[in-house]
Parts: sequence; C-alpha cells; structure tokens
Amino acid sequence: MPRSSELSDFEKGIIIGYHKCGRSLRDISSYLKYPKSTAVTKKWKVSGDCRNVPRVGRPMKLGDRDRRVLT
Repeated sequence: MPRSSELSDFEKGIIIGYHKCGRSLRDISSYLKYPKSTAVTKKWKVSGDCRNVPRVGRPMKLGDRDRRVLT
C-alpha cells in the first residue's frame, strides 16, 4: 500500500505556480500543508513536466482475452 495518494495535476500546478512566483519551498509547504519532501518543483525544473510515470509491478493474472471471456 502506498503511504499516501499522489497529487492531482491541479495540486501540482498550484505548487509550480507558487514556485514561479518566487516562493520558497518552505513557504509553499507551510501554506499548502504539504511536506517539503513533495519535490514536484525539482522534477519540473529538470524535465519541464511533472506527470506521473507508469510503474513496473506484478504482472496481471488474467490477460485481455481472459477478461473479455469473464465479462
């Protein structure tokens, strides 16, 4: 289980907007009540994008064909 849910695109946009206005990470985290470890700004500076990437995990037990048969 994840520790917490991921930020929505809207929430990430708010953080980046505050960062563009010149606010420090400390100010942003205290105002929006997010921990400073939520480093959306670092990812945005490096790549210019802060979308979530798909993660590798356990393969699905059922394939596409099996799912179609069950429905």
